[in-house]
Amino acid sequence: MQQVLVFVAQLNSWVKNNMARRPPTRRNAIDDMLANVTRSANEDPILNALNSVSADPLQSALTRNSRQPQGVLDTLGQSLIGLFNLQQPQQFPEEITPMSEEFSKKSFFDHIKPTIARNEGKRDYIYQDTKGKWTTGVGHLIGDGSLKSLNNSPFSDVERRVRGAVVQKGRRLTEDEIDKTLEGDLNRIYDSAVRLTPNWNTVSNETKEAIFDATFRGDWGLSKNTRKLFAAGKFGEAATEFLDNDDYRKSKRENTGIWKRMERIAKAINDEQLYRDRR
Repeated sequence: MQQVLVFVAQLNSWVKNNMARRPPTRRNAIDDMLANVTRSANEDPILNALNSVSADPLQSALTRNSRQPQGVLDTLGQSLIGLFNLQQPQQFPEEITPMSEEFSKKSFFDHIKPTIARNEGKRDYIYQDTKGKWTTGVGHLIGDGSLKSLNNSPFSDVERRVRGAVVQKGRRLTEDEIDKTLEGDLNRIYDSAVRLTPNWNTVSNETKEAIFDATFRGDWGLSKNTRKLFAAGKFGEAATEFLDNDDYRKSKRENTGIWKRMERIAKAINDEQLYRDRR
């Protein structure tokens, strides 16, 4: 219930700061909705709070999400967006953008892309990753990473570099090619993350992002014990097991960026219990 109140308070503040530009009828409708939800949320369970919302198009969607507070918040947020005639949810300030328990793929990808790009980097040429596998774009492994896969791929004519030095001249990838390749990888990795995580639909968005990142790097699929502990709700043990990893230890010794990335993932796994306690 506290999540509903906090969310409404944040939206109320945003509405007051932006109301001057909206027609009086819309201002009143938004004000009434916030007041009704706040009053009922203080007195009754979530379902009763939802029953106080008079906007008909909102009612069935809210009732469907009554057992998921974050789903409720997302629906409320989307309704306010409609009342404001806003086209994109991103027009809300970032700190109060509602995040549903069940991201659509597109929303999830929009949210995770900057993290993946930051972790993987973006290159318009072919290079070898830390394991010597041929890669391009945003961490896109070409086939199985072998030279044979590269030579038989659509990227065979792209410039190749090894440790920064050009070893074969060629064309550079376009932004469109990089984006399309990344989109394909995101879809494939998302499906793998869901398949490898039986409790995917019940974990927090923060942990989903961490699991997705671990799947993108390959660690999640290779760490059967971590996944087993995580599925059993033993999040602290799962985080410890995740870092019992040769790549992690090697990265620490050589002071590369991988160990920091893995520690961020492990922290999110460990913190899953905290996310659940706050619901």
